[in-house]
Amino acid sequence: MSKPIRRLTSLALAGLLLLPALPSFAAAADPQTFDLDKVVITATKTEKKVMDVPASVTVITAADLQKQNIRTLDDALQTIPGVYIKGQRGMKATKISIRGLSQNRVLVLSDGMPLNNGYTGGVQWANIPIDNIQRIEVIRGPISALYGSSAMGGVINIITKENAPAETSLSLGAGSQGTRSTTFHHNNVAGKLEYYLDFSRDETDGYIINPAQANQGKFGSDNTQYNLKLVYHFNDTDKIIINKGRADYRYKFETATDRAERLTETTSVQYKARIDPDKELQIRWSELNFSDYWTITGTNFSPNPTKTYEGEINLNWQVNKQHNLTMGFDSKVDSCDGKTYRLSNPAVISYNNLLESSGGKTLTRSVYLQDEMTLSNKTTFVLSGRYDQWKFYNGYNPSGSLPEKNANQFSPKAAFLFKVNEQTSWYLSAGKSFVSPTIFNLARRWDTTNTLLLPNPDLQPETSTSYELGVNHRFNPATAVKVAIFRNNVENIIYQGFNRKLSATKEELQWKNAGQAEITGLEIEVDHRFSPQWSGFVNYTHNNPTITANSDPTLIGKQVPTVPKDAFNIGLTYEKEKWTANLQGRYVSRTYESDKNTEPTSGFGSFQPYFVVDTKFNYRCDKNTTLSLSISNLFDRQYYQESLSPGRTTMLEVRQKF
Repeated sequence: MSKPIRRLTSLALAGLLLLPALPSFAAAADPQTFDLDKVVITATKTEKKVMDVPASVTVITAADLQKQNIRTLDDALQTIPGVYIKGQRGMKATKISIRGLSQNRVLVLSDGMPLNNGYTGGVQWANIPIDNIQRIEVIRGPISALYGSSAMGGVINIITKENAPAETSLSLGAGSQGTRSTTFHHNNVAGKLEYYLDFSRDETDGYIINPAQANQGKFGSDNTQYNLKLVYHFNDTDKIIINKGRADYRYKFETATDRAERLTETTSVQYKARIDPDKELQIRWSELNFSDYWTITGTNFSPNPTKTYEGEINLNWQVNKQHNLTMGFDSKVDSCDGKTYRLSNPAVISYNNLLESSGGKTLTRSVYLQDEMTLSNKTTFVLSGRYDQWKFYNGYNPSGSLPEKNANQFSPKAAFLFKVNEQTSWYLSAGKSFVSPTIFNLARRWDTTNTLLLPNPDLQPETSTSYELGVNHRFNPATAVKVAIFRNNVENIIYQGFNRKLSATKEELQWKNAGQAEITGLEIEVDHRFSPQWSGFVNYTHNNPTITANSDPTLIGKQVPTVPKDAFNIGLTYEKEKWTANLQGRYVSRTYESDKNTEPTSGFGSFQPYFVVDTKFNYRCDKNTTLSLSISNLFDRQYYQESLSPGRTTMLEVRQKF
């Protein structure tokens, strides 16, 4: 056993020994408040309690979202162990990493539908409505054996409401920085049909995000969403589900020379049927369409319409008491047609002066199989594997047509669960995962003031071999703990490698399979109920993300960019009669944006450690009316991620049910 793993194991054991000392009120505790008792589907594509899954899992319920200070969905993920949220402005969207693997290495789903766009692999979190969420399942660790590309760091599945009681609600809010919000939700049942309607509008005048360029003015934005979900029940077991969504997000600086719009349309149709008592069939088709997706920076106007079609057939078959098979076929097409125009007037969109264009398509066809083997009433062995055929075609950029490219990938995974008793379960897993290059990596030439980033149509997929050992334990009905030790060995990292200096202030970079990294880590999390009114949690994550090989030997041994070594979260909730109060604190250690680990120590671009506290108070006036006050960054901590983060902000909301 290596020294890092020995150190992590010692820390984990020390944490376990200290936990029983926490005071508890077991008789008054509700065990359903703990993750260990919540149901999860995403980890194995079959319904199980978290306690019975051989993986690191966190489940966030709709009730959890209401208690916390949540403005956009990524806010709900900030206090999960192993998860790091890096705020980014503009169209780049929030960057999320799980266990040191970020952006397109984390797969995000909505009711099983992929939300990662095929152009950059990113996810637009502001497009996802919160009011219609039933729960969020976060699976940490590789799961390409079931989900293919992008599931290297983990999977986040947002599951929307079904079988919900009829409800109509309207929420109005106002707060700091000229922020206004309106949300409307209505759901009901008409015979065999369930329907859910959602509308939301969020606007903010914004704030100065870069003091060094204060002449740009405030960074303001507005986001409008419409969503419709229909569920038609043919009988008790068979149903068809239709989801249709539209989100229009815009931002601009007061100078209007830096602005953008992203119009996203989502459509999914899913059919679920029980063929016989032992077999359940699911068929899904979906479309993710960034139909109007453009940015204006200075005098450059860049529209990048992007579209993804995806379909899956899944069969779950309980063969006998010992074997449960999950098998499926998946097909996905991504396409992008990007262009850059030079504008004579940045305030007026024009398609007259084309500077360059690039784009292409990727096609992925997949087949997967999983066998959940019950070896005894205490032991389960899960063996799974997925084979993906990937192709890049119809590619082009300023250099002309790009050659077609093919790559095949097999992703196996094995996991063993030993359930000691109803209080304790251990698991051990090992697997391989991969991430395909994006269209941006393969085709897009990106020219900015300081950098010329060139594409590379010869890129190979990234691959990772991962190992994990974990334990879930309930000390008593009031205290639950989860501990996991993991290691990811990543190869063929797709990397912005240095080519040459173009001038004293500008350099040429190119995407390359240039690196290898080793990420070892530890996660410890504790849920505890102090009394019927008071409950809390604490979790700690340690990552040791190290570059172990690179085409530039000076980078070997450096910390992987955009990954903190340490993160610590703590929260406290009070609930009594009409009052609910929630307080959460987040600590993030030093991170680097540069692979050379040479970020400045102060000012814009600094990524120093920070600790931020958020709080929310809810007061239920009566059974239909609720007032809430949210305060983000309670102590007005100044810190940077991509840019200056907001200071203290407040939001007052009223929610009325009808």
